[in-house]
Amino acid sequence: MELTELQKMWKELDERITRNELIHKEEISTILKTRKRSYMDRLMTIDKMAFYLTSVATIVFFYLCLIRSIYKLYPDMVIIGGIITIGGSIMLAGRVKQLKKIQKENNLEKQNEYVVRYKRLFYRTELAGWLLCAVFIVDICFHNNPEAVWWVIVMFCVAFILDHFIYHHVRTAVKGIISTNKELKDMR
Repeated sequence: MELTELQKMWKELDERITRNELIHKEEISTILKTRKRSYMDRLMTIDKMAFYLTSVATIVFFYLCLIRSIYKLYPDMVIIGGIITIGGSIMLAGRVKQLKKIQKENNLEKQNEYVVRYKRLFYRTELAGWLLCAVFIVDICFHNNPEAVWWVIVMFCVAFILDHFIYHHVRTAVKGIISTNKELKDMR
């Protein structure tokens, strides 16, 4: 073999390897983007479902308290319950808006910044919601309404268990989005 033939074969081999590397990088990038989209879809599903449930809870709460007056709730209890349900709906709408903002962003660094903002908003929502629920329970106990106390305590326990799973699900998804963005950034 002559030197020119060897150089020609070497170039062909090098071009094939380069093409395969590009295809391999594109496949990895597609897999990572799909994983990130999956995490985003999970978060969006959780927040939309929570928003709808909170909206329904608001309607049911005001129906029971204002129209039916089943438990003869005091005005301060109605106000606190209204703040919890309406405030929860507003906070969840803000979280859904933040998730849409994350999905629209193409810059990975900005996207990570928005994800961290979402995480902070999630923690603030959780903290405010649990504090208001605790105030509501104390208020019901203060007014000695035994039927309402048991219903609220049962609902509080169910909400606590559900919230435990939601918290860990959201935490895992946020970590996944951030790590996926980091991997995508390292690939570029």
